[in-house]
Amino acid sequence: MLHEQERSGVAWALEWLIVPEMFEATGAALNSASGLLGALIGVHRQQFVFGDFFSVLIG
Repeated sequence: MLHEQERSGVAWALEWLIVPEMFEATGAALNSASGLLGALIGVHRQQFVFGDFFSVLIG
């Protein structure tokens, strides 16, 4: 008989099947975020290089 805070090994094993998919989804999200941040930084660098410094400060 399982106590209230004990869990069966079947549920534990099923949860571990999802871990690789979670890592893949997290990696894809981080890759997308990296691309977005790189694009934003590139836009700000272009504005700075081309003398549009005040528009970057103002918004």
